[in-house]
Amino acid sequence: MFGVNVSPFLLSATIKHHIEKYREQYPAATEMLDTCLYVDDVISGADDISQALKISKVADTIMKNASMKLRKWNSNDQTLMKTWEYEGLETHPRHSENNSGVQSPKVLGIPWNVIHDCFTIDVKGLLELDTSKPVTKRIVLQSDGKIYDPVGFLSPYTIKLKCLLLELWLRKLAWDDELPPDIYATWLQWWFIHNCRTRSAKIKGPLTSQEGAEEFVLREVTFLLSVSYRTECTRDSGKRDGVGGRELL
Repeated sequence: MFGVNVSPFLLSATIKHHIEKYREQYPAATEMLDTCLYVDDVISGADDISQALKISKVADTIMKNASMKLRKWNSNDQTLMKTWEYEGLETHPRHSENNSGVQSPKVLGIPWNVIHDCFTIDVKGLLELDTSKPVTKRIVLQSDGKIYDPVGFLSPYTIKLKCLLLELWLRKLAWDDELPPDIYATWLQWWFIHNCRTRSAKIKGPLTSQEGAEEFVLREVTFLLSVSYRTECTRDSGKRDGVGGRELL
C-alpha cells in the first residue's frame, strides 16, 4: 500500500514473519536476513568463500519463496562473483579501472571499491564553501552537512566541527552572526587542514580471520577530552612464522 504511513512497518513485519519460518532449518541465513537487511539491501560478509556461497544461496532461496528476488550480489572476491554467476545468482556489474563506465557500488550510500575493498567518503563538497564571505553559524552547519558519513568513520575529524556548533549555540549566536575571533580561528584551522590534505577519505573494509594466524589480541584505548572522548581499538595478530601485525578496527 503506497502512501500509507504504516506501509514501512507492514513491509518489515512481513519480511520478518516470512524469514522466521526458516530459522530452525537455516539459522545462519535467517539471522543474517534478520539483522543485516537495510530497507531493500542485505549487507553482510563471511570469513571464506564456501561460507559466503552457502549463506547467500540459502538467503536467495528464502527470499525467492516470498517473491522477493535478491539481485546485484557483490563481493571483493572475484572467485565468489564467478561462482555466483555459475549458480544462477544475479551479480552486480563489475567495476574496475578498465571499465569506468560501470558505476561503483554503494553500501548505505558510501561508494565501495570492491577491487581494493575500501569505502570512499567524498569530502570535496567543503571546497564549494565561499570563504571570502563572513563565516557564520549557518556556514559551520553547512560544512558539517557536506560530509555524508552515516556510519561515523570520520568522527575523529568531524567531532571538532560539532563541538564548534555546540559552542555557538551556548553563546546564543544568530544564524547569520559572524563568528567570534576565537571560534573563527578554530574553524579556519579545521577547514584549512582538510583542504591541504585530502579530497576524499578511504576506509578499509571489514576485517576477517587471517590465514596462518594463531591468535588475535584486541586492544582498546580511550582518550577523555573536555567535550568529547575517543576510543581506538586495534587487533594484533600472531602467526606461526613469527610475523605479526596490527590493524586499526
